[in-house]
Amino acid sequence: MIPLIRIIRKKKLILVFIFVVLVLVFNFHQDRIKAEIGKDQLLTEIKYNEHDATYIHKLFLNEYPIETVLDLPLNQRCDLFFDFMLKHEKSWVIDPKEKYDIDFKSEGFKEYAMKFGIKLSKEYKKKYGKHDDKSSHEQLLNSNIEYEYYMYQSSINEIAIMHRLTMIRIYNKCMSQTQNSITIEEKLYPWLSKQFPKYENWNGELKTPKMNPDETVLTQFQQKSSGKGVVVTIAEKHVDDMINLIHLLRALKNKLPIEIIYTELSNESKSRISKAARDDYMNFPTQDIWFVDVNPAILEEHRSIFEKFDYKLLSILFNSFEEFILLDADTVLFKSPSYFFNIKGYKNTGAFFFKDRGFLHRRSLEDGKLFASFSPSIFDTAMFDIPRLTNHTLSNPYFKGLTHFQESGVVVINKKKHFQSLLMIIQLTFIHPISMKVWGDKELYWMGFALNGDENYAFNDNFAGVVGSLTPESERIRPDGKNFNGKEICSSHPGHISSEDGSLLWMNTGFKYCGKKVSSYDEEAEKNKKTNLWKHLKTGEDFKNFYNSPVKITHAIIPPLDDELKERENSDGEPDKGWYWPQKFCKSYVWCGYTSIGGDNDTLEGDLISFTDKEVNFYEKLGNIWMGLEE
Repeated sequence: MIPLIRIIRKKKLILVFIFVVLVLVFNFHQDRIKAEIGKDQLLTEIKYNEHDATYIHKLFLNEYPIETVLDLPLNQRCDLFFDFMLKHEKSWVIDPKEKYDIDFKSEGFKEYAMKFGIKLSKEYKKKYGKHDDKSSHEQLLNSNIEYEYYMYQSSINEIAIMHRLTMIRIYNKCMSQTQNSITIEEKLYPWLSKQFPKYENWNGELKTPKMNPDETVLTQFQQKSSGKGVVVTIAEKHVDDMINLIHLLRALKNKLPIEIIYTELSNESKSRISKAARDDYMNFPTQDIWFVDVNPAILEEHRSIFEKFDYKLLSILFNSFEEFILLDADTVLFKSPSYFFNIKGYKNTGAFFFKDRGFLHRRSLEDGKLFASFSPSIFDTAMFDIPRLTNHTLSNPYFKGLTHFQESGVVVINKKKHFQSLLMIIQLTFIHPISMKVWGDKELYWMGFALNGDENYAFNDNFAGVVGSLTPESERIRPDGKNFNGKEICSSHPGHISSEDGSLLWMNTGFKYCGKKVSSYDEEAEKNKKTNLWKHLKTGEDFKNFYNSPVKITHAIIPPLDDELKERENSDGEPDKGWYWPQKFCKSYVWCGYTSIGGDNDTLEGDLISFTDKEVNFYEKLGNIWMGLEE
């Protein structure tokens, strides 16, 4: 009986083995069929979207048919493409000084006017006739020529920008894949000096890593990044805010090292900052401060192209951390920096951003269309596996016409995970048709990710709110004598409420009620007499005391924002939008936010957050520490 059982078992094993082999063969065959179908669909889409190709794509595909290229592994596609570029466009290099501005005093405009001026003038006269006033007529003709030149040059610039971003995108993907990576890097990043920044500790200790000439500069920046830390970019004017921030971080028991990125900073300022970090202070822990001079990393002839916001963006490359939280000097944290690395959105993606105020300041919808046209094309996807944009990006309010979407006072990024996207962010600073449409560096982070084909980023779900104290109801009466439906806070401090746990994470613009130097407190009082924004403030002395005291945080309001970015006009005297900008006080930094907009029958509600006594006391203590009122 035993031998018979063994024979049966053996036969069963053979049958199982045969079945597994058949399944593998079938699946392999099916995968090949699917691959062929996928390839056919891709080729069809490419043919259908030929107009989306940059001229570089077209030149390349004229020599190497797409059917052949798609069969190659990625590293061979990368080598083939850049070999082609080096062979056919030997002189190409990305000039960081090329901003794509349109200059009506340039030689290009003069040549255009000489070539087309007469023709355009005739067409204009034929269409609009001749103006009675000769001077006015000539001005109109000149304006028409300038307009036509602007449209003509804009079209040329858009093609050039598309080409530039395509080259950056492909190199970012191929950086570790192509044999010519060093040569290509020199053409795409001619401003890099092939040196590391100078890293100097609070006690004068220098850390000077050496470059390997046989590796790309960017790869070495990526590989030498390690650990977690805080990054702040400052100039001399930010030193007081930096000291206040350090005191705040000590109170929050921060244990992470802090790198201060700069181009010019006096020894006296370094000493003051170091003392703030290391001297005994209320038994709070000392801070590990490093000063990072980025000048050595940039060729001297190119340093002038970087402006104040650009240096902040350079810090995302030149800091030494693998994971970093980037802060403005006047950012006020209510959580320790380590908290931000544990936010779910960050842990899931390695990049976490915050939204700006959701106020109805609209931009042209053409801005969104232009941006989308610069994003990865079907050719980028087919040839280099660079993902195209999805609704993760395209559904954000920027594409509906909202002017401000991201607030950049706090940015949390895993550098190693998103290194190539950081390079794209830096490149955007050079391209004025993109950078001039945003305030400072605000939108460039998510834009850089998206244009690099990287949508693995998350935003805090809540738009920024306003933090401070509620305006007394007795001071807010509707024209019909009734109380308003909602609450109001007027403050210069946007606050950011966690969409995960509802806590206050951070706010902008320091802790003073008004952190800006006003020309005259008496003038503020005179303006208040006309607007009656603050009924309890009467004199210049009142404003002086008010502006220079820490903001008292008892509540926060996240105003409502209509999905279609429409105002809620009404005849009840209620606010028609969530934010009101007086534009007169504290250098125009004061905003008023509302919990409710629209009339009694068309109301849209926002969120009112009431902080506990414990939280209010904690914020008050932090305010006193930031202001230097508590020793």
